[in-house]
Amino acid sequence: LGGKWLVFVPEWRIDELFAAVARRLRDDAMGGCTQVAVSPPGAFGTDADRFMLTAHSPDFTDQRRTMAVGKSLRAAAREGLRSLAGDWGEMRDDPFVAKGKKVTLVFKPDVFGFLGIHRTNPYGIKPSLYTIDL
Repeated sequence: LGGKWLVFVPEWRIDELFAAVARRLRDDAMGGCTQVAVSPPGAFGTDADRFMLTAHSPDFTDQRRTMAVGKSLRAAAREGLRSLAGDWGEMRDDPFVAKGKKVTLVFKPDVFGFLGIHRTNPYGIKPSLYTIDL
């Protein structure tokens, strides 16, 4: 019943984000996260210009633990995606985010992937169960 939190970032931001997540994993501060992975742009049908970082949670029915992993990823993202001006969230210095648009972490249960429920699925099913704004 596992799943993963997803965040999509451009190439010039993935190293900082991964380093922040790695520090939190090392310090056992990822809220029960069982695995972290980075997928290159275009992998698994994702955007061709953004990396996908995933933080895995073992049981999406345990909402408290799943949200703890998501909030830990959000804390790492706030650290790793901070701009030179000290901003985060809107990431005004990044052209991949439209002005005023917030970056969102989404949680996708593994079963959705097994069933082919992705962003462009023909059934119109929302492919995420939880979201957290950065």
